[in-house]
Amino acid sequence: MIICLLIFSIFVPFLCLLTKPTLSTNFEEETWSKLKSAISAIFLKQPDSCDLEKLYQAVNDLCLHKMGGNLYQRIERECETHITAALQSLVNQSPDLVVFLSLVERCWQDLCDQMLMIRGIALYLDRTYVKQTPNVRSLWDMGLQLFGKHLSLSSEVEHKTVTGLLRMIEKERLGEAVDRALLNHLLKMFTALGIYSETFEKPFLDCTSQFYAAEGMKYMQQSDVPDYLKHVEVHIVFPFVF
Repeated sequence: MIICLLIFSIFVPFLCLLTKPTLSTNFEEETWSKLKSAISAIFLKQPDSCDLEKLYQAVNDLCLHKMGGNLYQRIERECETHITAALQSLVNQSPDLVVFLSLVERCWQDLCDQMLMIRGIALYLDRTYVKQTPNVRSLWDMGLQLFGKHLSLSSEVEHKTVTGLLRMIEKERLGEAVDRALLNHLLKMFTALGIYSETFEKPFLDCTSQFYAAEGMKYMQQSDVPDYLKHVEVHIVFPFVF
């Protein structure tokens, strides 16, 4: 009997560790409320009262209790709400295309910073539920997909961005100074979003064809053959980046 009690006293603590604690009735809602507040604060660039360690633990608790699927969907909806609002805030912004492109770049950079922070909080979700579930994007990829989707849905913002980039490229081809960092960042944005081919490539190639056709015609009319060939050689050997 004593031996049995000793064995029981040794193994009961371990059994307790393996047993999930009883959850309160509103555990999932209360935990999500804290996480939602933190995510909203990240997007709105506001401080949040809950520290990162508690937020990280909240995600762990939901995942350990098989609530990762609901959590992922809730994070996705919350992100979509804020991403939609951010892109909509660009509608009817500055008619100056360079100023407008700077606003788009800021919006894009903000999203990247925000998704990194959200992924940091929900890292356990990314490493468990996302990896174990087919056809579910990582939180980072989910954020990019939402941004690309709503950029495409906001026709004014998308058109103005493409037009602004094409104008900058044309100016550089004409020898004018442009903000190359801004230009490169936004082209990389299109690539990262996976919409470069469908959104930017065709109008870019059309404008390139028109520019060099007009450029060739002008030089043929103004220059003799040797000078024309030298001009062509410059563009072949030392081409513009765009």
